[in-house]
Amino acid sequence: MKKLAIITVVLFLAAMAVEPALAGRSDRAADCSTYARNRADMEKPAGGGVLRGGLRGAAGGALFGAIVGGRKGAKRGAAVGGGLGAIGGGVRSSKDRQARYRHYYENCMRGDVRDY
Repeated sequence: MKKLAIITVVLFLAAMAVEPALAGRSDRAADCSTYARNRADMEKPAGGGVLRGGLRGAAGGALFGAIVGGRKGAKRGAAVGGGLGAIGGGVRSSKDRQARYRHYYENCMRGDVRDY
């Protein structure tokens, strides 16, 4: 019984010593997450996002449609290309933002960022 009491006390003291270190790590992780999200949101997407993707797709689709099917084909090509381009631009923009977030988060966790 005496050994059980000693083991319990030792485990309690060890848990009390480890808890502040873990709490500091989670606070840093939360701060770095906020910092990285703010930095990633502030930057413009490199690909231009949904609007630019839609415009590029519509132009390419209209050109292809005009070559293949004349005026009617150009209209259809612009509609299809614009829709697909907008989807592709949105996906690319999202992936770029996630990559920027990861970059800033990892830099912050390594201590490369002084103020966050």
